[in-house]
Amino acid sequence: MEYPAGFDASSRETWPGAGRSTPGAARAGKERPLIRSGAPWSYPGATEAPVRIECIAIGTELLTTTRVDTNSVWLAQRLASLGMGFHRKTVVGDGQADMAALFREALGRSDLIVCTGGLGPTFDDLTKEIWTEILGDVLIEDEAIWDEIQARFARLNRPLPDSNRKQALVPAGGRPLHNPMGTAPGILWE
Repeated sequence: MEYPAGFDASSRETWPGAGRSTPGAARAGKERPLIRSGAPWSYPGATEAPVRIECIAIGTELLTTTRVDTNSVWLAQRLASLGMGFHRKTVVGDGQADMAALFREALGRSDLIVCTGGLGPTFDDLTKEIWTEILGDVLIEDEAIWDEIQARFARLNRPLPDSNRKQALVPAGGRPLHNPMGTAPGILWE
């Protein structure tokens, strides 16, 4: 992505209007930078239509009062640092039919879909399997990923459940994304 001259994607300080305050902030004695409103965001000076980015947070636990979706908030913060943001954010439970319907809808309205959740080793972690079916792809075992999973459990001196082997399955048409924080690699389809 090309940014206009002088634009620093890591800082809002170079945004046009940076340093101004939101209405009422000065009266309250709190200076806050003026953030561009409206979705979808794009970087300042963009000449083409902004990318429509959608976030889908997956997990029935996120539909309860006991679990807060912090992943999509973290992702939104990273996008904002680039001058972009989500045009839509949705939470869906682990139901296969609900996930498949939402994924198909998202394909029709968004340029980039970022999913968070559902890549774990449990029976209800089906994000990868459902996307694979929708995109007409197949899952294959990646030996390097399986080796990493085994090594991680060995380093932690923990028994390796058989269910973790499914995390080494990756779509033939996608690319695994290394996960330094856990055993489930991300997946990128283009």
